[in-house]
Amino acid sequence: MAAIKTLGGKCVRCGFSDWRALQFDHVAGGGKQDLTMQRRSTINYPNEVAENKNGEFQLLCANCNWIKRIEKAEGCDASLNELFLKYMAAEEKPVVVSFC
Repeated sequence: MAAIKTLGGKCVRCGFSDWRALQFDHVAGGGKQDLTMQRRSTINYPNEVAENKNGEFQLLCANCNWIKRIEKAEGCDASLNELFLKYMAAEEKPVVVSFC
């Protein structure tokens, strides 16, 4: 909770403030690398987020975090926005679509 408070207590994009849907986001990406390095599993990780020494982290709600991931192609194919727009414009839409 200290990290949420330190990072402003609300989503930096939309202002949503219900802590149950707030997520720590790496401003410049790199969350996947953190997971690979097992940095997230250390006891000190919440403290690193709370200190936010280099402005590495920001607080986003779950919706804005997913939108950012797609916009920045973080862990997803870079053409997702284009693919989604084509999907939305199609007259006949498939029943199941997965974008990530």
